[in-house]
Order: sequence, then structure tokens, then C-alpha cells
Amino acid sequence: MPGSSISYSDNSYFLKAINGVSSLYQFAANTIFSIPRAFSDTYKIWNNRENFIMSELSQRAETSHIAFGDLGLPFSCLPKIVLVTGGRANILQVADYGEKNGDRAARNLFKDVVDMAGAKTIVNMQGSEAAQQRGKLKPHLLGDLSLAIASEVSQQVFEKGIKNWDYESSFQDNITHIIINVLGNCVYGIPYVEMKYVPVVRNAQSLLFENNAKSAEFIRTKNKMSDMNKALMTEHAASIFNSENYIKSQIELDGTEAEEEKIQMLIDAHGASGFLVEGNLSGITMVAIAYINQSEEIKKNLQEEIRLHADKNIRPDAKTLLNKTDFPYLQCIYKEALRFLTPHALLVRQTSKPTTLKIKDAWGKSTTYSIPRHSVLFSPIRAIHHDPKYWENPESFNPSRFLNNAENEHFFPFSLGVRSCPASTGFVEVVFKVMILESMKYDIQLDQQVEDIAVDTIHAHWKKEYFVNDISCRSESAPRLA
Repeated sequence: MPGSSISYSDNSYFLKAINGVSSLYQFAANTIFSIPRAFSDTYKIWNNRENFIMSELSQRAETSHIAFGDLGLPFSCLPKIVLVTGGRANILQVADYGEKNGDRAARNLFKDVVDMAGAKTIVNMQGSEAAQQRGKLKPHLLGDLSLAIASEVSQQVFEKGIKNWDYESSFQDNITHIIINVLGNCVYGIPYVEMKYVPVVRNAQSLLFENNAKSAEFIRTKNKMSDMNKALMTEHAASIFNSENYIKSQIELDGTEAEEEKIQMLIDAHGASGFLVEGNLSGITMVAIAYINQSEEIKKNLQEEIRLHADKNIRPDAKTLLNKTDFPYLQCIYKEALRFLTPHALLVRQTSKPTTLKIKDAWGKSTTYSIPRHSVLFSPIRAIHHDPKYWENPESFNPSRFLNNAENEHFFPFSLGVRSCPASTGFVEVVFKVMILESMKYDIQLDQQVEDIAVDTIHAHWKKEYFVNDISCRSESAPRLA
């Protein structure tokens, strides 16, 4: 057609011009126009990182479900802060980042765990390396035999903990002591951990959230963790080597080692550092026990369920406890404890290469966002679990909200994807439910009403230490385990 080549050429130049103007506008929007906010963000990040991430960025993400913050100028090589909220599809992209695209920087922000633990842990691993460690953990967290052992051990350890309750130590310390000993017996091959180590573990957990491995307190606590590991590995070496457990799975023996060499191998494996993860289970357990004992309604509902099963001669063994229909109200308490405290309160990943995220906004519309290298991705799961858009009266501990047993698009307490907690599919649930049923044998009176836990916090925990005034037996107790 006459003139078609000229028309094509004109259109081509015209499109190039439009694209050029668009590129200049995008450059200006991402640099010059956003410089004031970049300086403002940088100040807020350095002044109060936690408040900026959990409050300001969460507000920016209110409708789009994604928000950006700049550390330094927008065009600098300093990290960009990216916060993702919303439903499962959005959160999964943050949870699984680094697993499929091979970005080895994804877990760089967990390097303080290596410092505190004295060794690389599963939280620092990715891909096949992490999968291998999960494979070593699963035999002790899953399977009928392991879960049956977990339920029996939990009952025995709780009864011993109540009988030998240390009234000079806080409620939190005593519950932590019980959970550590359940993990020691079921997972690590350690038959008993003394109370004196509990403050060390709890302090180490708190310091890890502060992300300051150079502080004097961090270094002192790291040394105490190392001393604890050496003492426990030396004292319980025979028990560890004579049973199947996770610590033993980290050691490769050829049968020629002397006893001293074997003990040193245990020490070098830093097996006792595994107790750093106990805070997830002890946290939801102590919160649930506290609220049950401070709420007549929750206490009454659970007591009625216990009586009903006792009348039917149904024993709460591991299989029964994992059947969601056998103890429906206990299941509600479990889910509400997970929502209220949330073990994985904040997901965080780091990028070393450009990536894209496809985010669904508040209206369900999907938009693809380009995320530059040197970004830090966050998902504030606990804030989502307390968002009034998704939960009625989220600040209240109310197990009844789960009575309809409906799946909630905004409920993911153990994270999502391949990096979800390996203990979430059985072990945690069994241990928690046994603890709650056992606690119903007693009135556990705390010295004061427990405080509210702020939603916009990276480390969700009580700031006060609570103490038990009295523990008395109830006339009606929980049924015995099979």
C-alpha cells in the first residue's frame, strides 16, 4: 500500500518518543519526586524500625496490599523495604522467596541465629539443604508412634512440672521449662533440662529479635548458650547416642571414635541450640492457659467438652486430639491461640536479584510489581491475624470465633509453602492440646491480669513477668491419656 512504510516509520518514532517520555516520568517519580519521602523513611527506619514496618508501611498497604519504603535515596544501592499483606496468595510469595529462584541471599537476615546458636540451623538453610534437615526432623515430629510418644511425654512432663512448680520463678519460666523438657525428651534425646537454663534460652530468643549481634548482652548470652550446650551434651551423651533423635542424626560415626571424641562431636554440633525454637510452642501454651483461667466462659465450655468425652469413655490420645471433630472446642482454643499470638509473627526475606510479585489488592485485582535487588520483603502475619477487616474484635481472646470451622483466607500461623513449620502438622497440636487438658485439672491463679500484647510489634510477648499465687486441684479433672 502506498505510503505504508512512511506511516510505519512515523508510528515507530512516535512510539519511541512516547516511551521515552514515559521512562523519564517513571524515573522522576521513582527518584526526584520521591526524594522527600525517601529521606523521611530513612529517618523513621533508623529511629524506630519496628514502628515503621509494622505501623506506617502496614497503613500504606491498606488497599493495595503492598507498600514500599526507601532506606537512603530511591536510586541508591541501599535496601528497599517492601511490605506485603492480604491473603494466602500474597503471603506465599514472601514465604517461598529464595526457594524456587535460588536467591541465596533470601535468609541473610537470619545470620544472627548462627551467631547465637553457634552453628548453622534450618532457619538459615534453603532449598535441598533445608529439605534434608526437615527430613531429619520429621521422624520425631510426625507419625503415629512419634505423636503417641509426644502425648504421653507431654502429660508426664506437665504433671511433674505442676508437682515441682517453682514459685520463685515466673509463670513464663515454668511453662518454658515444661516445653523445653518435652522437646528434650521427644526430639533431642535429652531426658532433663534444669530450670537454670530457662532464662538463658528466653533471653537468647528476645535478643535475636533485636537484631544486634554486636551488643555486649548478645555476646554474653551467646557464651552462656555455648556453656549450656557443652554441659547438656556432656551430661546426656549416653542418652543421645542410645536413642533415635534429631541431635544424633547430625553426627556421622564410623565406630572407631573414643568416648571423648563422640562427646566433642555432639558439642560441635550445638544440638542444644535447638531449644531456641521452643518459644513458639511455649508462647501459645502460656497464653491459652492464662486466658482460660481468667475467663469463666472459656473454662466452662472446655469443662463441658471434657465431661462429655469422659461420659463416652473417649480418651484424648494423639489420634483423637488430631481428629478435629472429637474435641471441637479444644480445637477452637488451639486455633485462637495461634491467631492471637502467632508463632511466625513476621516473615522476612532479602533479595539480591530483581524479582516480581503478583499482588491481589483489597478488591481482588492482581497487579504485578517489580522488586529491585537489595530489597527486604516483609509480611506482618500477626498484624493480619489482628486486622478488624478479617476478624471481629481481634484484640479479644475468643475461641468461639472458630466454631463454624470455616477456612479463613487470612489465617496462616505457621507460615506457608515449603518453609511452613515442620512441626505444625502434628507435634505442636498434640503437645499443646495435652498441655491444655492437663492444665484443666488445676486452678492456676496468676498474681495479676495479663497485659495486652501490642499488634505492631515484631516480637509478640508479654513484657511483664507473671507469677502463680496458687495451684489447686479441681474436683473434675481431665481424662487420662490412653
